[in-house]
Amino acid sequence: MKFSGSFLFLLLTLVSNCMADDGRQPKHGVKAVMDGVVTRLYKTYQPQQLDTIQQNFVLSVLTDQEKNVLATQYWTFRANVPVVVSLMRDQEQKVLPFWLKDSGFRKTELVVKNEEYTYEVWQKTFDAGVVSLGINGFDKHRPVYFISVKALHSADPLHITPIFPAHQTFTKFQKGPIPTTTGAI
Repeated sequence: MKFSGSFLFLLLTLVSNCMADDGRQPKHGVKAVMDGVVTRLYKTYQPQQLDTIQQNFVLSVLTDQEKNVLATQYWTFRANVPVVVSLMRDQEQKVLPFWLKDSGFRKTELVVKNEEYTYEVWQKTFDAGVVSLGINGFDKHRPVYFISVKALHSADPLHITPIFPAHQTFTKFQKGPIPTTTGAI
């Protein structure tokens, strides 16, 4: 699948913080890591103990490889030109995704609002090539972040392909309601 445009908007809505296993899942992707971590935790802790864990605890039990997968394999795509990625994160989410600042995203003064939520805008410039983004966090916060992608140089035609997970909603980012998806991705 190939998507083109000078400014593309991507919206990802998932039932959980893991990608759906649809045959395109990387061998050591988010689902595999989360399955392994959950299995490890259930072997070590009682379910009632797990109900109270926080992000710092989860990060302390992850290997560096697991952290890397969770920070880079949730959402990936390739851009043909340098791009600015704007990540809109619900400001009611108490804990930042662990990878957001470390990966170079910087919070801006911009906000995006709809009838229900106010999103703070984080931005990062990427060279042409693969853009890799991480999970929304470990706190089951909804809504999940969404992104917009635009060419760094407005004259450059932007092509984004391939995208993982493959099923996304694309629309032009403009004033008005934020689109949503229904059903499983």
